[in-house]
This record gives sequence, C-alpha cells and structure tokens, in this order.
Amino acid sequence: MQGKQYILIGGGLAGMMLAARLLLTGNSVTLFDYPNPNSASRRAAGMFNIITGRNYVKTWKAETLRSALTDFFELPELEGLKKHLSLMPVYKPFKNIEEYNHGLGAGARNEGILVMNEAPVMEEYIHNPFGGMRVNQCGWLDTPAFLEDLREILESRFSLAYYPWKIETECINMNEKKIRIHGETFGFEELVLCQGAEKQLRTLWELPVIPCKGQTMMIEAAMELPFILSGGVYILPAGPSRFTVGATYEWEFTSPHPTPEGRESLCTELQKIIRVPYTVISHFAGIRPTTHDRRPLLGTHPVFPFLHVFSGFGTKGILMAPYFSGVLSEYLSGKKGKIEKEYDILRYYRKEKLALPQGADMRSIIRKMSE
Repeated sequence: MQGKQYILIGGGLAGMMLAARLLLTGNSVTLFDYPNPNSASRRAAGMFNIITGRNYVKTWKAETLRSALTDFFELPELEGLKKHLSLMPVYKPFKNIEEYNHGLGAGARNEGILVMNEAPVMEEYIHNPFGGMRVNQCGWLDTPAFLEDLREILESRFSLAYYPWKIETECINMNEKKIRIHGETFGFEELVLCQGAEKQLRTLWELPVIPCKGQTMMIEAAMELPFILSGGVYILPAGPSRFTVGATYEWEFTSPHPTPEGRESLCTELQKIIRVPYTVISHFAGIRPTTHDRRPLLGTHPVFPFLHVFSGFGTKGILMAPYFSGVLSEYLSGKKGKIEKEYDILRYYRKEKLALPQGADMRSIIRKMSE
C-alpha cells in the first residue's frame, strides 16, 4: 500500500515521534516547526514517573505506556537514540510518620514498583528522617538532545522535509489542501496539528487546552544521587554535580518567561529536601498543554476529515507520546478503526463541553481558508 503525504505542524516530542511513526511505515512527511524556546519539550526536564500524586496512584495505562516508551528506543531504525534515555528510580522522602504509614499501605498495593526504605538514606545530602519510598520503572529523557538527533536521523535516512517556519492559520487553504508560506506551496493529503496551546488549535478546534506554566532551574551542588529525588520539587541528576530542579505549576500567569517568584518558590522547596549548599546556574520556563480530564487529544476534525490533532500531554509527554504516536499512526493508516472514546477529541463534542463548530465564526474560518 502506497503511503500518504502528511504535513505536521509542531516538532516537539509529540510531533517528532508521530513523524517517526509515519515515516517508518512508508509515508511522506513534511514537518513545520517554529522553535519556541518556551515549549514544554524544549524546557521540561524530561522526567517520567509511573506513580502519580501523594496517594501513590499508578498512572493511567502505566504498564502500557512504560512498555511503549522502552520499545520505541529499541526500534532498529532509530539506533543511537537510546543514549538519551536514563532509567532510574524516584526516591520520595516521607515528611512525617503519617506519610510513612501511608507508604506502607501503598507499597503493599504496588509490589515491585514501590519499595519502602524505612531507614534514612544518604543523610549527608537529604532530609529524610522518616525514610522514604523508591518508585521503580521511572527515569528521564534528555529531550532537547533526543529531538535534535531524531530529526537528523529522519532527515538523513527517511527523507523528512523539515522547515523551521511558523505556520499561521491563514497560510492553510483547506479547500485546496495546501499551505502557502514564504512564496512556496506545500500540498498534503493529511494535516496533523501537533502543537501545544497554539493558535491553530484554538481557532480550528476550539480545543479545551489549558496552558500550565512550569519553571525549572539548573543547579550545581557537591552531592551524588543514584536516583531522582522528589519532594516539594524533583531533583534530577543531569551531570557531575549538576541537577535539574522543578517544577512549578502555574495556571494563571502573564508572562511565559522565568520570574523571581518562580525561582524563590523552587529554592524554598529545594532547601526543605537537601542539606548541601547549591548555586543556581540557569532558570527556565515552559508552557505545558494540559486538559481537564488529563487525557491526551487525538482525533479527526468534525468538519475537515483530513485534519487531525495530536496534543494535550501535559506533564506526561515522555510516557504518553511513544504509545499514542503509534495509536494515531495506525488510525491514520486505517489499521485501527477508531480512537478510544476516553482520548478521542470528539469526547468534548459528545459531552457538549464545547459547541460543534458550525457557528458563524467557524463558517467564516472555513470560507476564508478556502479562498
């Protein structure tokens, strides 16, 4: 079966992994990615954790997502990318005896994943008088380096056409199925929007994407950690005496950039969990695309059958993107008949959380984009 001609807009974790899936199955892909320094993929520490929250609840589809993550890095066509993936446990110190007792119950419910450390560990570095809990099957991805190397592989081995251009809505002609920009015309059979909380998603879909700002720091400290340390913040080993510290969760903000308040919040939490002095080397901020129900956004537009979306991964992009890029690739190729209701974008229309896009505004958009 001959492959299709795809255009993807957005080259973060979601877009690049979907591009890989489509190219590896014989399709043609043109990727437009305007490098946004505040995108989650370029600023996030890349940590993944299969246990969520204070109640030690297993992440939705944890085993499936974790297996798909490791399988992606074993693909023979993408050899060389595995060096960017670090598998290591997360250690969560208990703050008091109540948390200790709660951890005992959680460990019994999640045998093998959660392991109790009843005695303090590495007391020269860490405040953990009540011991803590190790969460296995976690780790982190050096996302910027991974994305750069993945793009190079896809360009050199699979003829990915990559353009660092920003595609505005008015560049897209839905009637002709073409994009016109910088004097060039690009045709497509299928168009997939893989951005975060961007203009096209709001305009073409009226999507319920909730921007969540997260601030992180890179610090230098004289300590060694064989795990990711997680308390009020996470502390992720990122090189000799270097650690990434994050992250804030800001639902209301006026600037996408780092702020003194964000740095102060991170430092306050950091001092509660480590005993050693540190130096802040750099300070970053990124915007995560989150959803009300913490499920990703996959599916086909109810008006344009060739327009699709792949977004909404929030803080779980490292875990979710490998699996769901495979799901969407199979759906677009016809190997998968439908997308599951719990993450199909049409769940919002069916539940009437949003109006079907048939009002005056949508008609004017369709008319303008078809001229």
